[in-house]
Amino acid sequence: MKNDKWESYALVFFMMQSCVGFFLLDDIILYMNNDAWIIPIVGSVIGFALLKLCLYKFDKIDNKLYTLFLIIFMNTLFTNLVNFIDSEYLYDTPPLLITILLIFTIIYILKNGEKSLFRTSLVIFFLCFFIYIIVTIGLIRQINILNIFPIFKFKISNFLIALWHYIVYTTIPLLIYLKSIKKNINKSYFFNHLLIFIIIFTLLAVFGINLAKLYTFPGYHILKRAFAGAFIERLEKVLAIYYILSTIIPITFIANRINIKKRYIGIILFSNYFFLNNINFITYWNNYIFPIILTIPLVFLIKKS
Repeated sequence: MKNDKWESYALVFFMMQSCVGFFLLDDIILYMNNDAWIIPIVGSVIGFALLKLCLYKFDKIDNKLYTLFLIIFMNTLFTNLVNFIDSEYLYDTPPLLITILLIFTIIYILKNGEKSLFRTSLVIFFLCFFIYIIVTIGLIRQINILNIFPIFKFKISNFLIALWHYIVYTTIPLLIYLKSIKKNINKSYFFNHLLIFIIIFTLLAVFGINLAKLYTFPGYHILKRAFAGAFIERLEKVLAIYYILSTIIPITFIANRINIKKRYIGIILFSNYFFLNNINFITYWNNYIFPIILTIPLVFLIKKS
């Protein structure tokens, strides 16, 4: 697929954002506390070096293992998306209905082809970026720089774990479409790391570490905080659109890369419904199993280099 520069920027944005809200923010805040803002600075440099290595080595991964990896990645994102919509957005809607509606949406986008997928992602990218800018402006007046202190109190072991999670969560998603975006990867890569840094720094400076740890989806609650007390507070559910769109687009990109018929994609996604009632399993999977699975492609590529 030959895509233009802006479509590449949109693709990098969504693939990097795919793990930020559901996994990355919780993890690095848990391990680094007030020093969480350090991780994007260090992680972006190390991740970029690994990304360049992967650019020339990724085609060495076995197709069957690659397909299995994509299915696991897609299902993990999908399960967390349904869980988020059920708990934060559509409280009274049965998870089964949410699951079915999302599956039909994804299949519909897939049936229109990759060209349509890239163009759709570009339109949604501008919408999400607009929301991002508005939220950031709305939060500036609420920033209290004292909330990030004390700093440099982290343990080396916690730093290494947080750094590992950051690298796999922001680098591995890009491997899925790396060949399509390699010409435009440098600027868009570091630009998106800057966006992540702003999210983390703002989260800490507005909420403080104790409140940031309290929320299940801190990124979503920082969106809501931007307009607290204003008339637009009534539209806080609209802010969840940022979370939903920035996840459903990567899921669709991943599904598009899986070399099976589209109806089987729907069946695979629907299988996630049976895990939704087991929150303990989802939590354990997100915190411990999923980061390890994301590391496997990097280990394989480094070993082959």
